[in-house]
Amino acid sequence: MGNSLSNGDSDVILIVENTKIPAHKSKLIEHSEYFKAMFSSYFIEAAQDEITLEDTNLKAFKRVLEYIHTGRMDYYLQNLRIPLGEVFEVLVCAQYFMVDALISDMTSNLKKKVAPRVLLNYALAHSSKELISYSTNKILKNAKHTDIRIFDQFSPLAVKHFLNIRLDTLESLMFIALVEWMRKNPAYSDSFPKLLKQIDLHLLKGKQMDVLFEPVKLIDRDYCQNLLIQQREQDKKLQKVVNTNFITSISDLCIFEGRKICSSDSTVASVASWHHERPIIIDLKKPYFINCLKFFIKTNNIRKHLRYTVLASANTRNWKVVIDHSTYDCSGQQTLYFKECTIRYIRIHAETDYFIINGKIEALLSTEPFDIHRARYYSTTLIVPKANFVQMKTLSTWNSTISGGFIYGELTDGHIRHKLGEPDSIVYKFSQPYVIDSVKLLLREQCNYHIEVAPSFGLWKRVVAEMNVSGWSSISFKRQPVMYIRIVGTKAPSEYFYVDKLECPCKY
Repeated sequence: MGNSLSNGDSDVILIVENTKIPAHKSKLIEHSEYFKAMFSSYFIEAAQDEITLEDTNLKAFKRVLEYIHTGRMDYYLQNLRIPLGEVFEVLVCAQYFMVDALISDMTSNLKKKVAPRVLLNYALAHSSKELISYSTNKILKNAKHTDIRIFDQFSPLAVKHFLNIRLDTLESLMFIALVEWMRKNPAYSDSFPKLLKQIDLHLLKGKQMDVLFEPVKLIDRDYCQNLLIQQREQDKKLQKVVNTNFITSISDLCIFEGRKICSSDSTVASVASWHHERPIIIDLKKPYFINCLKFFIKTNNIRKHLRYTVLASANTRNWKVVIDHSTYDCSGQQTLYFKECTIRYIRIHAETDYFIINGKIEALLSTEPFDIHRARYYSTTLIVPKANFVQMKTLSTWNSTISGGFIYGELTDGHIRHKLGEPDSIVYKFSQPYVIDSVKLLLREQCNYHIEVAPSFGLWKRVVAEMNVSGWSSISFKRQPVMYIRIVGTKAPSEYFYVDKLECPCKY
């Protein structure tokens, strides 16, 4: 590394670590926002011939100054022929003095020439946000499956960084990976207690913690027991936060069964199961009081619905079915209510080759009033709606965000009709099953008709038949699970049977 200026060429002297370094103001102003501000008329340094730069590394500053004067990195810096620690000292110096071109060149060079795991160690040590993000993403992309080697070559800072990310895997696997790293890095034993705090020990099963003490004692047993007690106590101190979605975005979730995906027709990440009868399991990262889930089932012209079950758990050991839609043709937006419980893990299971939960998932403790249907000896987990939720719209099952719509019948000018004669009819499909016992419809003209309901398409059960009626008609029937409502006109003044309005449930 040479000196590009002599004292005779310079118009300012910079003093670093008691060493005088000649420089040229115009070059400093051109390449450094720091010096551009310093040499403005607002600072006393603008009129000084010698300026002392405090808290500056001399070796690093000389390389930064070399770049300012020549426009390129010196050979040793460019080819990383100096220790990486010194390289990062230059980067930190360039950032401090706001030499943007050098920062850009060095960042690009380090990405090309340094292995991501090594790069992460140094980036964390020197707080380089861009390189931290880059190396983290590279490591996660290359690590298709989390295994016990996930922390290989990591410094304690890098291990802590990855533990804070909450990787898409079970807590027990993260614990095993941490123990493996601890065994390989006894020199970092002082960091073991702090790192262990990042693991939810109360989620471990059986005697898994024993690997910390056998065959080699990695950490004090009493410390671990006290930490375990603290975590269990903390887990009990849940605060009830109402009407707040605990999931900011799918990309922030830990998905240890299933996969996060981004598609061209979605601005947010989605989550999918690509294996036959394999569930999606979501880790909310900590437990919450929850009684409501909302998500969107992505379907298409081939797969028009999904039958699914939702289970919830606080610890992955004990699972409780909170929603059972395993016999219903669900599609589009799902708004699910259930009895309030503590949930950290959400498991969505469907007996199909694959399925996609598209876009935003919500989990919250809702204060909205809801009624869950309860039979004499069991609960169906189905909602009993209290107000009309039928919309006079056609249901597009693969992208609909409405609660239901017509799948048969001709919708024109706000009314629905069908041509008299079999097999024509009007069919309304809900996006999810409800337990109902009434409907109300507005008939345009005097006619004969009958109504059928079904929990699954084709399993029709007639609930009413009327003759020579018109205007509003309110129908009550035995309370039951319903996915489809079918209205069949059998007589009308014209060739069409008209329904101007459909409501469910009925308001008397």
